[in-house]
Amino acid sequence: NDEWTTFLGGRWDKNTYTDWMYSPRAAVVYTPDEYTAWKIMASRSQRMNFAEDMRRQWLNTRTLSEPEILRSYELRLERTPSESLFWAVSGFYIDLDALGWDGTQSSIVGNQTQWGAEGELTYSSERWSITGSHSYVKLIRFTQEDPAVWSYITAAANGFGNDLNAWSNHITKLFVHRRLNETWSTDASLRYYWGFPGSRDVQNRNNAEAFSFGQTIPRWNRPYEDGVFVNLGLERRVGRNMRFRVDGYNLAGVFQSDLNRRPFGGEGSFRSEAPAVGISGEATY
Repeated sequence: NDEWTTFLGGRWDKNTYTDWMYSPRAAVVYTPDEYTAWKIMASRSQRMNFAEDMRRQWLNTRTLSEPEILRSYELRLERTPSESLFWAVSGFYIDLDALGWDGTQSSIVGNQTQWGAEGELTYSSERWSITGSHSYVKLIRFTQEDPAVWSYITAAANGFGNDLNAWSNHITKLFVHRRLNETWSTDASLRYYWGFPGSRDVQNRNNAEAFSFGQTIPRWNRPYEDGVFVNLGLERRVGRNMRFRVDGYNLAGVFQSDLNRRPFGGEGSFRSEAPAVGISGEATY
């Protein structure tokens, strides 16, 4: 009816080295008025392992490979109080049988549960479009498939913290578009990663184990600090069918290279994304 809408979907997948994998999903949307939408979503999705690992398992044991299984549940509220304003908030819960490295190959290494929340706000006018969002994700529990095998998804099961490796719990994003006149416009975007505590936990676990691979000096924290990524763009339109752009990427690194930082490969290492400039043109006909 005018207030309630339902969505049902699903897919089946079959590989030579897996059983049938069924991934259903459903959503219910309640719109009490033209400005408001409540959404409840649930899904169960399956992802098969790497082909070489499935083949190896079959050759060695004549058994089929287990897929990764993700179960997610989300509640979302959207509001459009005026023509120029939109906002939304959502909360979600995830239950994941996770594929990961078990020391010799990729396999199911454990089960993780986590929750998160996100808020977003958009303002738009004839010349401006501004969108901002902030998300928070927190690991609830990680249970190892084999207690003797370390997982690089998190070190929580080994008593080090309770966060996800290579993931920032807090992520802030901002995008701004400004139309200067009929032919010129400019864009700017910011992504701010508020540190990587789960990666630090994995490193602390490595350092606590005698003769462990990839140990670092005490208080080595540079890979796990905040990361800031800034892009700027300028566009000129020529008629209705042609445009030219100049874009700058990772520009925060011009002032300090470590700002474009992400943990990389584990073992206390990180990668600084290089500042770059791109020039592009597009014609349609």
